[in-house]
Amino acid sequence: MNEHTVTIIELLVIGIIYFIPAVVAFARDIRQRYVIALLNIVIGWTLIGWLILFFWANLADTRAAELT
Repeated sequence: MNEHTVTIIELLVIGIIYFIPAVVAFARDIRQRYVIALLNIVIGWTLIGWLILFFWANLADTRAAELT
């Protein structure tokens, strides 16, 4: 593997980790998923912001829970 391939793989892994809160929000189908995705783009680069969004995406009620 050359140096450029390693760099591309590292950037892809960082990008995937960066967007985990948004992916979790969409996967769980929570009502505020678009807000979480937008905030993930804006403040996700801060560790505190990323952690808050991650916990919000994991602890929020899903749409299915709201319908019952």
